[in-house]
Amino acid sequence: MADPQELEFEQFSTIVVYETDTGRIVVIHHHAMPRGADRPDRKELETQVIRHAVRSGINTSKILLLHVEPGKLQRGASYKVDVTSKSLIKIPKPR
Repeated sequence: MADPQELEFEQFSTIVVYETDTGRIVVIHHHAMPRGADRPDRKELETQVIRHAVRSGINTSKILLLHVEPGKLQRGASYKVDVTSKSLIKIPKPR
């Protein structure tokens, strides 16, 4: 077995959890695995995200999941989800 400190990890999935009525983002899950490792499929990732939401006390009847391209979110930026188009929207910072 390889030393975990010697493994090269790569981000392969980002899932945004958002409120169905407002588009407010509740949490963002970034998934990374060692390069070359078997990755969970989309459904398994979604199941993990929902389980985490339940454990965190989030009302799962009022949320949806949105898969976004890893690396699309900019550090320090704010986002919400357009609930009609189910797309990510960058929110301008207040001046």
